[in-house]
Amino acid sequence: MINDVPKEWRDFIEKVYEIAFGDSAIDRGYDAEEVIVQLKEFEANALKYENGQHIDYSERFLEYISKY
Repeated sequence: MINDVPKEWRDFIEKVYEIAFGDSAIDRGYDAEEVIVQLKEFEANALKYENGQHIDYSERFLEYISKY
């Protein structure tokens, strides 16, 4: 699928995956929906942080960071 799009878009997609899940994320089996969900969670937490609210990390995020 990724090879069917122009290089400029491939690079963009790979960078978005890496923002969501780190280096080489596109090669680790994440699908586009998982990336969107992760980015939305980052967005929500950033807004909470900016507003001085407590950030309640999801189980999925805690599971993710426990791998590293």
